[in-house]
Amino acid sequence: MKKRLTAIILCICTGLCLFMSSAAETAALQGDANGDGKVSARDASLVLRYSVGLTEEMTTRAKINSDINRNGKMDAGDAALILRRAVGIAALQSVPALDTTLYNKLAAHPLHDKDYTEWISRTIQYLSAGDRKNVLYAAANHLGKAYSVLNCSDFLKVAFADAGIDREVYPGKSSEGVLGWFQSNHPERLHEIASWPVEKWKPAGVVIYLNPDSGKANHLALFVGVIDGKTIIMDSGSEDGVRLSELWEYAGWVPTYYADPWG
Repeated sequence: MKKRLTAIILCICTGLCLFMSSAAETAALQGDANGDGKVSARDASLVLRYSVGLTEEMTTRAKINSDINRNGKMDAGDAALILRRAVGIAALQSVPALDTTLYNKLAAHPLHDKDYTEWISRTIQYLSAGDRKNVLYAAANHLGKAYSVLNCSDFLKVAFADAGIDREVYPGKSSEGVLGWFQSNHPERLHEIASWPVEKWKPAGVVIYLNPDSGKANHLALFVGVIDGKTIIMDSGSEDGVRLSELWEYAGWVPTYYADPWG
C-alpha cells in the first residue's frame, strides 16, 4: 500500500512538473531580455546595448523574447517597443509554446551547435499559415537524407511538391532549369543578390548559385531566415546531404540570384 501511494504521488508530481514546464514555456514574455519574468526599462537597455555591441551577454532564449519585430536580430526598434511596453503604452504577447515536433527535427541536424535550434524552429513557426510555412515544414522532414537520395534540386522539388505547391509556382527542375524558368516566366520574381539585400528576402525563397566562370547555375538552396545576423538556408550538399547551413560561397559556387516563387 505504501509503495502504491508513493508511486501515485510520484506520478502526480511528474504531471505537475510537466504542466508547470509547459505553462512556463507558454508564458515566456516577449520583451523579457534579462529573464526576470517581467518587462522593464532594463530589458530595453540590454537590447539596445547588445544591438550596438556593448554587450554580448544574451542567451538564445533572451534573444527570442526580445526580437519583437521578428526580423532575426536585436535592434533599436525592438528596444523602443520594449520600452513602450514597460511604461504601459503598448502591449506585447506571450511567446507561443514551442512546436516540439519541428524542434526535434531541427535539433537532430543542428547548425554548428544547438544554440540556434530553437530560434530557427520559432522562425519557421512564427510564419503565417500558408505556402511558405508549409514548404519549410515539408523541407524539414527531409533533413539528413543523403545527397545520393536527394541532390540539391531534387530536395527543393520534393519540398515544394510535398507542400502541395503547383509546378506553375515552382517548376521543380535542375539548377539551370530553375534559373531559366524564372528568367522566362517570372523575371520580376528573380533578383540579383548584389542588388537585392537579404533584408528583402522572404522565407521559402530560392537561392540560386552560379559558377562565375561558366555563368551556369550549379546549386539551389531554400532560404529559412536571418538568425542573429546569420543567413540560414536548407540545402543538400554532396558531403552532408540535406542540412541546415549558413549561406556560403567558394570558388565556382556563388549565391547569385534570389527567386521568390510567390513574388
